[in-house]
Amino acid sequence: MDMPRNLDQRTTISVRLLANGEVSQATPGIIDVYRATFTEPPWDETEGDVWSFGERFAYHAQRDGFRCAVACDGDAQVVGFAYGYGVASGEWWYDLAQRTLGTVAAGRWLEDALEFVELAVAPTARRCGIGGRLHDVLLAGLSLRTAVLTTLDEGTAATRFYRNRGWITLVEGFVYPGSEKGCVLMGLDLDA
Repeated sequence: MDMPRNLDQRTTISVRLLANGEVSQATPGIIDVYRATFTEPPWDETEGDVWSFGERFAYHAQRDGFRCAVACDGDAQVVGFAYGYGVASGEWWYDLAQRTLGTVAAGRWLEDALEFVELAVAPTARRCGIGGRLHDVLLAGLSLRTAVLTTLDEGTAATRFYRNRGWITLVEGFVYPGSEKGCVLMGLDLDA
């Protein structure tokens, strides 16, 4: 699918949570937005990375507490998405984050938490407030205590976006096994 032409402030965008039965129907558009977003700097992902994302997304959609918000233009084309699921002890990400945070901080941030896995807005749809709307819809109404995420290390637009929405840095220099890119582990208190 081709991404739409650049949106302007007059374009009507709907943002909503997907029902479980709608996820597979929205998946091709979500993958297109991922491709358009993450194959450009600073992420520079390859088509193989995009394919891997599609596999991960299908797997994640089966996780407990999975939630996915999508932004669609007036033609019902996906122009942005955000998703996450409940953090689960024993999963590789949980174990890595727990070791990095230490026992006390892990108890505070990882128990009763949503892992905010991904947020992306197509380059043609940026600067219209869509990312903020996706973020807020994904987190609205959760009965969880916290949310956690990782993104590229300090200084990126993503880090500034999350910080402006109340996220705090828990760990700088968080590195995934096999990756050279440093990340920041961030947390958001949902009770605040």
